[in-house]
Amino acid sequence: MIKSKRLKHEQTIVDPETGEITTSSKTYNVKVNYDEFYMVYIENMAGFFNLKSAVEMKVLTKFCMIADFNTGRVLLPSGLRTELLQFLSISSQQLTNAIKHLKENGLLEGEKGTYHINPLVFWKGSNEARRELLKSGKLTINVEFGG
Repeated sequence: MIKSKRLKHEQTIVDPETGEITTSSKTYNVKVNYDEFYMVYIENMAGFFNLKSAVEMKVLTKFCMIADFNTGRVLLPSGLRTELLQFLSISSQQLTNAIKHLKENGLLEGEKGTYHINPLVFWKGSNEARRELLKSGKLTINVEFGG
């Protein structure tokens, strides 16, 4: 990801003969590369979010890895679904059950191969984009805790 950063450079010069002080100022726009990364400690949150199986943790972890930057969207067309099943060494039914349980616990929303990860729990992107998404109300996920 590339962001623009505004830098200001001021320089003061003293003329050795006259002692006159001259100050000049220039402003630059500089493009700065930022790393795209995310961190999530799913194993430590498993009990908090009622994750009952290693399959659910693996699916959520993989979804976090493949989520779109600044949206949290996970597209899961049939080809990628097949790759995911092979990568995780799980059956199609196990994946379906894991997605269902993650949705029931408020960690995912969506259906038919398009999901969004709850931005209150996981985010991969800029804080500005997350704030805008939450403020827009376009994505609403409710998490309920209880016994």
